[in-house]
Amino acid sequence: MTTWLRVLALSVHPGGIQTNLSQYTTPEEMAAFIADEEALRQVKSIPQGAATQVWAATAPVWEGKGGKYLEDVKVAEPSSGRVSTIGDGYGAHAYDPVNEEKLWKLSLELVKLENP
Repeated sequence: MTTWLRVLALSVHPGGIQTNLSQYTTPEEMAAFIADEEALRQVKSIPQGAATQVWAATAPVWEGKGGKYLEDVKVAEPSSGRVSTIGDGYGAHAYDPVNEEKLWKLSLELVKLENP
């Protein structure tokens, strides 16, 4: 008998946050970031950056749900153009329900399990 454990997952993008992590970037990367006025306008405080993760981990709305990409305390939308490292949705390649189903079936086959 197979016992199934249900695992639900959410992918969370915190955005660009004002932390000391920038100390690990190269001077060229930092210069490119500083030159990007739109990116600078979107930089968040530490509490703002933590908000989406806290929401994903604690909000009752996610009970029994998963498979979403979250940013700015909402479900992210497909990007309308340039995908930024600080947010702005997800690339078309990141969410593909058809291939998701194929991968799930292949995974079950490889571990010799049947779909519950």
